Amino acid sequence: GMFFLTLIAVCLIVILLLVVYFFFVWLCLKLSRKIFSSIERWKGKKIYIQLAESLVKLVIIIVFLVIPLGGDKIGHSLLGSAAVLAAVVGFAAQDVIKNILAGIQISIYKPFDLGSRIELEDGTAGIVEAMTMRHVVLTLMDTVTLEIPNSTIYTQSIKNYSYGNVPRSVQFSFPVGYKTDIKKAMQVIFDAIEESQYSFPGKKNKQGELVYGPVYFIDIGDSSINM
Repeated sequence: GMFFLTLIAVCLIVILLLVVYFFFVWLCLKLSRKIFSSIERWKGKKIYIQLAESLVKLVIIIVFLVIPLGGDKIGHSLLGSAAVLAAVVGFAAQDVIKNILAGIQISIYKPFDLGSRIELEDGTAGIVEAMTMRHVVLTLMDTVTLEIPNSTIYTQSIKNYSYGNVPRSVQFSFPVGYKTDIKKAMQVIFDAIEESQYSFPGKKNKQGELVYGPVYFIDIGDSSINM
C-alpha cells in the first residue's frame, strides 16, 4: 500500500513538473509573439521580422523540447538531426527562398524600376509602386493595388513601357462628323499634337530633320469619319 501511494505521488509530481515546463515553453512562445507584434507595429510588416520570429520559435522549440527530450542521444544524432532539420526547413521555406532569390535577381538586373509602367503576360498592367523581398506591388489602372510574388513576376515576359525612358510612338483615332472640313480637321489635329508639351517629332524627312508624322484618314464609322 505504501509503495502504491509513493508511486501515485511521484506520478503526480512528474505530471505537475511537465505541466509547469510546457506552460513555460508556451509562455516563451507567447512572449516572442508579443515582442514581434510590437516590432511590426513600429516597423511595419517586414519579411525579415517574420523570418526572425520563425527562427526564434524554432530555437525555443529545439532548446526546450528537442534537446531535453532527446537526452544523451541528442549528441550522437546531432548531424542526422541537423540534416533532417535542414531538409524540413528547406521544404517549408522553399517559396520564401524562391521569392527572396527572385527579388535579388530583379534588383540586380532591373527589368523594371519603381515608377515603371509594365504589362505582364496575362495582360495585367500597372505602375510599380514598391518591391519587397517577397513581392512586387502594382497599382493597376483602376487604382487597385496588386501584390505579385517575386518568383512569379521574374519568370514572366514583361512589357516595360518605361524602360530606359525611350519615347514611344502612339496612334490616336479622332472621330469627326461627316460634314466636317477634312483638311481643316487634319490641320487642327496636327497643330494640337505639335503644340502639346507631351509630344515631339520622331520622323525624319528627306533632309534628315525630325518632323511630326502626318494625319491620315483611317475609315468611315457608323456616325463619324475616323482620322
